[in-house]
Amino acid sequence: MKLHLPTIFFLSACSALTTPVSNLAATSASASLPSSGTTITILPTQLVLPSTTLTRAAPAATLNGTQVSFGLSALVLGTRTIPYPAPGPAVPVLTIASQATFAAGPGGIILGDTGTTISNNGPDATVGGTEVSLGSQGLVVGGTSTLSIPTVQPLSSVFTVGGTLVTEEFGQIVFPAATGAQNASGAGASTGAAATRSATAAQPFLGGAERVSGRHGVMLGIAGLAVGFMKHHARMLRFVVVLAIGVTLLPSIVAQNSTVISLDQTPNNTLEATAFALIYALPLIQLVNQTTAVFQAVNGTNKINNQDQLASLSSAAVVKPNVDTLYSRVIVDLSQNDLELNIPVINDRFWIFPFYDTFGNNYANLSPINNSQPGLYLIRRASDALAAPGVQLLNSDAAKAYYPKYTGIINAPTTHGTGLFRLLLKFNTTDNLNIVHRLQNATTLTPVPRAIAQPNTPASPQWTPAFFNQSFTGTPPEQLLQLLARVAPYNQPLAASERFRVASILGDAGIVGGNYSRPSSVNITQAYAIANATISRDIADNSTINFLANGWQLPRPDYAGNFGTHYSHRAYIARTGYQQLLTSIVLYPGLNGPAFGPFSIAGNKSFLYTWSGKPPVNTALNGQPDVGGFWSLTFYGEDQYLIPNALGRFSVGDRPTGQGPNGGVELTYPDGAPIYGPNSSSTRDGPFKLLVQPANVVPPANWTSNWLPVPSGGGSGSFILRFYAPSDALSNGQYVYPKVETIDSIRA
Repeated sequence: MKLHLPTIFFLSACSALTTPVSNLAATSASASLPSSGTTITILPTQLVLPSTTLTRAAPAATLNGTQVSFGLSALVLGTRTIPYPAPGPAVPVLTIASQATFAAGPGGIILGDTGTTISNNGPDATVGGTEVSLGSQGLVVGGTSTLSIPTVQPLSSVFTVGGTLVTEEFGQIVFPAATGAQNASGAGASTGAAATRSATAAQPFLGGAERVSGRHGVMLGIAGLAVGFMKHHARMLRFVVVLAIGVTLLPSIVAQNSTVISLDQTPNNTLEATAFALIYALPLIQLVNQTTAVFQAVNGTNKINNQDQLASLSSAAVVKPNVDTLYSRVIVDLSQNDLELNIPVINDRFWIFPFYDTFGNNYANLSPINNSQPGLYLIRRASDALAAPGVQLLNSDAAKAYYPKYTGIINAPTTHGTGLFRLLLKFNTTDNLNIVHRLQNATTLTPVPRAIAQPNTPASPQWTPAFFNQSFTGTPPEQLLQLLARVAPYNQPLAASERFRVASILGDAGIVGGNYSRPSSVNITQAYAIANATISRDIADNSTINFLANGWQLPRPDYAGNFGTHYSHRAYIARTGYQQLLTSIVLYPGLNGPAFGPFSIAGNKSFLYTWSGKPPVNTALNGQPDVGGFWSLTFYGEDQYLIPNALGRFSVGDRPTGQGPNGGVELTYPDGAPIYGPNSSSTRDGPFKLLVQPANVVPPANWTSNWLPVPSGGGSGSFILRFYAPSDALSNGQYVYPKVETIDSIRA
């Protein structure tokens, strides 16, 4: 029996990847196929060849003398038509005796003609009278021929960097030949070493930086792939997105009977314990991403790194940045001391000082939303004071007598963590920027001797760049578990009741005494697939969602910001919206799906938002008329950055945006009256419309103030609707969320 194999991958932006099968004998019929060394990647909307890219139903291209076309349901190679599955796990296609299609999937080998799946060492199947089985060494055909089947490996993403399509395979970064990545001799694989490689080379996980195009670079480290931006003379390496070990969210894996686990039950074996450990550890990827950027900016922990301008087209410090506030970042390290945080008097704008534990739980917030006042705060480990984690406001006379110099205390649940402070910029003007800069400069963080310490507390390591980047070995999941082993002993679960259970599970997974050793029986790829499928199942659970009018939805409060034992949701948010705040602080509604949702729009179409009225956010916080909540809607391009447009408008909301007097242009009602601002009516509240339309399609003048441009010519990306200091009406169904319609573009 002869086999012929064109190397074809079926991929989506959230798919798995299988290494091509090699050295298979080919029949004469395969002579018209591309060479076995050619890789064809099929995406949901395009077919990427080494020399060209085809969109669906586009004219055929020629590859190695063979015509190739990308149809709606099949790939056509010369005279041969190859049906392909819906985007999902990537599979090589094998045809045996021209009778059945075999596809390597996570659960085994799928017999395309029969729908049967044969698993490792499972029962045989018969195809055209020939017995076929899947053994530990490969696919056995006719009881005699054994063909090696590659391991199914997760793919974090297929994405574009400066016009270059990049795929992240399990432990390798692949730059396809068509992208024109620069060629140069490669440097060694040591972390941080500069390297550029041939366009078709795969780059090791612990590699150096590679320049892909003018603005972006690619760096590989413990966090995996980070697309970075070097700001003026290397003052700050600003990481943009981390992709390597992140959650790939593969509903198709669940559909193919992948194992899932219950995170609130004890795992049955070391494989399930390892899957639990991977889910538990996933937020550490984004932690590394952020700490690396702060280390580059301020060279240490417990130092505040202030953002001095609103996000703009040239910004790359944050993926999906807001254009409402200026950020200040800090790595909190309580291994050696306590800290004192001084917040200056802020009485003319919204402000919030959130703190997060090592795994991204928002355990404390200082803000007028929860009646916090400016002043001096002590930050200490909760375990030192035998106190509950969170904010302790010192309002009583007894408390003030015991802590006379402090306004309050922040009891940190973990030795290490982060802070992401936000100050509202009311208008994007020089005067307003100067006000915020003065407030940033007046905010200080000072190490002080530990006020209280418990005896026999183990010494905790200080966080340094070396802590995150040295001596990691093996595959990316194994490196992640090695990092978890370093972090976990000093950063226990937020829920005290979970500490023994989690420590026991991590021990079963091979994490003991600050080290990780993979149990010999564990297939790390299979553990990753279980973790991935479990997260996919958990975030799709409707019981965790509050459904609102017109397709909008919100997570339940215990599944946002501070996640408790909901480790799947914690991992998902770390990937999509790291350092999320509590729902009492801010709401991120999703439209027909989770928050931070995607969009796709044709070049001649638009989205029309019809709002029932002004979104009700709380005002006059702490009794201060100028300190209140705000809202905004921001769209981002496919690269998750702000979208270029002639108006300079990247969001709309209750403050002026874009170019214009007083820092921009205000939204208006249909009759042209301003909805917000000094010339608006404080008593009027009624419907208004918002036009989301490609930047190159200019609407009539009466739409200009309510036009939010999206990519010219159409395209895809994501959007975020933000409500800071939300009223109850925004979550209890009292306020009717906007109706969103797709319409023909409105042209001038």
